[in-house]
Amino acid sequence: ADLTVRVECSEELSRAAILERYRKTGRDRAEVLRHIEEVDGPNWRRAMSTSGTAADVVLRMDGRRILRVVRFSKPAGGQRAASRI
Repeated sequence: ADLTVRVECSEELSRAAILERYRKTGRDRAEVLRHIEEVDGPNWRRAMSTSGTAADVVLRMDGRRILRVVRFSKPAGGQRAASRI
């Protein structure tokens, strides 16, 4: 299979999800915030700045963590990939 999928979300939603994930592990909030600023934040900005045009499927996550299909392209060769995502 040759299918690329891109998932997009706001930085605010990404940050909230990371905070919640680390909160469940018992990590110190200040340590988590520092990690987000130094690691996860720059990674999110780099990922979101790359063009999504090469992806076959683009999904966007909203504030309720619901994924919506933004774009679904036919794969090379003209055959349609699975219609359910």
